[in-house]
Amino acid sequence: MDLASVEFAGVPRTTFNASATLELSFIPETFAKAGLSANYSYRSRTKGLAIQGIYETPSFGTYGGRLTLDELFDSQFSLAFWAANLGNKHYKLYCGDNLNSIGYAACKWGDPRTYGMTASVKF
Repeated sequence: MDLASVEFAGVPRTTFNASATLELSFIPETFAKAGLSANYSYRSRTKGLAIQGIYETPSFGTYGGRLTLDELFDSQFSLAFWAANLGNKHYKLYCGDNLNSIGYAACKWGDPRTYGMTASVKF
């Protein structure tokens, strides 16, 4: 049975991720091996199916970035500064209706803009 043209409720037909990294060669390697990366993620809309309590969600795309400083001062120590959902896009991941079973309907929303720092040591 060929199900290639069937859309399943709550499942996106298309997802797409792309990323690119640029080595920052103008930063001396005695300081760190530096890199700057950017990423983009896209998800197409999902179909709803009322009888299963699943609602349609719209498509969305988010982008983020990361600055890495590896082997800081010729050590095994690394730092990374990152950000996700830089556009602070508000998007639904999933919406479901559980009114008949457990008494509520809700949507799961994607994370807002987040940013942080990661420190690591190789040993």
